[in-house]
Amino acid sequence: MIKITIATLASLAALCANAQQSFSIQGQLSSHHDGKKVLLQYPNPEGLKDPIKDSTFVKNGVFKFEGKLFKDVERAILILSEPNENVDLSEYWKYYERDLQYIMLENDSFQLSGPTIKEAHVTGGKVQADFNLLNEQLKPWKERMQLLSQQSLKLSRSGREKAAEALWPKMKPITAEIDQIENNFRISHPDSFVSLYLIAMKGGIDHPDFESQFNALSPRVQNSDLGKEMDSTLKATQVVAAGNRALDFTLNSTQGQPVSLSSFKGKYVLLDFWASWCSPCRDLHPHMIKVYEKYKSENFEIVAVSMDSKKEAWLKAIKQDGIPWIQLSDLKGLKNQAAILYGITGIPQNFLIDPNGVIIGKELKGEALDKRLAEVLDVN
Repeated sequence: MIKITIATLASLAALCANAQQSFSIQGQLSSHHDGKKVLLQYPNPEGLKDPIKDSTFVKNGVFKFEGKLFKDVERAILILSEPNENVDLSEYWKYYERDLQYIMLENDSFQLSGPTIKEAHVTGGKVQADFNLLNEQLKPWKERMQLLSQQSLKLSRSGREKAAEALWPKMKPITAEIDQIENNFRISHPDSFVSLYLIAMKGGIDHPDFESQFNALSPRVQNSDLGKEMDSTLKATQVVAAGNRALDFTLNSTQGQPVSLSSFKGKYVLLDFWASWCSPCRDLHPHMIKVYEKYKSENFEIVAVSMDSKKEAWLKAIKQDGIPWIQLSDLKGLKNQAAILYGITGIPQNFLIDPNGVIIGKELKGEALDKRLAEVLDVN
C-alpha cells in the first residue's frame, strides 16, 4: 500500500516556532568525493505532489544547500551519487546500501562532517539532536542487521536462496531489540517529535496501540500539525468502520457532472480509492474488471474515487486500463473531499456498502473480494 505519509510519514510537521525562516546544510566530506553529486529530497508541503528535490556538487570536500521549509520539520534524505547518475528516490529501498543519511530538517543551520554522508555526524536543530540520541542507541544493532542483510543479499544474488533464507532467523532477535529501544525512547521522551515520528513509522493509526501511544505524548506534540492530522484521520476511520453508515459525498464525474454516493442506494457498492500514479492500484484493475463483468447485472456497482490532481493523467489511466465503472474526482489530490471524509491514509483502499448504505467490508482485494461478493450476492 502506498502510504499518505501519501501523509503520515511524508508530512513531518510542526512542533515549535523557529525565528529562522530558512535552512542551510553545510557538509564536509573526504576530498576524494570531489566532483560527485549530493542530492537532497524532502516531502512536498502540498502532500501527494512530487517531493522537493535539490542537488549540488562536492568541491574541496565541501557541499552546501540552502532553502526554506513551509513546515517546521521534514524528514529529509541526503545521498551521494555519481555526477551524471539518475537517482530515483521514490524507490528508496534500492539505495539502502548507498552512501545516504536521513536528517530531521528544520529552518535552522545544519552541519554535516565525516568521511562519507552515511558516517557523518549531523548537528543542528532540537529534533535532530533527539534523532541523534536515538540513532546512537540503535547503531550497534543496525550495524548487525546491515551485515546480515548484506550477506543474505549476496547469497541470494548468487542463486543460493536457501542459504540466504537461513540467515532470516538471526535477524528476528535484532529486530526485536531495535523495536524495544524505539519503544523505550518513545516512552521516555513524550515531548519529542521523534516519538511521534516513531509512532508514524510503526503503522500510524493502523497500529492497534496507536491511541494509547498517541495519548501518552505531550499536548505540544499531539497538537503539532502531524499530530492533529493523525488524530483527525483516526476519528475519520472510526466513523467509517464496518457496521456504520457510509458517509455521503458529491464529486464530479469524468464528464464534469456532480454525482452523489447516495444516488446508488439500493445497490451493493464497492467504493474504490485509487490514482493514476498508484501502480498497486492499477495492478488490481484486471481482476476488478472481471469482478465487475460478473456482478454488474446483480445489483452491484463500482464507484471509483481518484486522488489525482491532473485530469489528463486521470482520463489517460482510465482509457489505458479499460475501466468501465463510474469514476469521480475533485482533482484535489491528497485534499480530495471523499478521501478526507473516509480517513484514507493509503491507496489502494476500498469499502463495500450494502443496499441500505451500511459498510459491510473494507480493504477487500483479490480472493477476499471474490469471497465477500459471493456471500452477499449469492451468485453461482
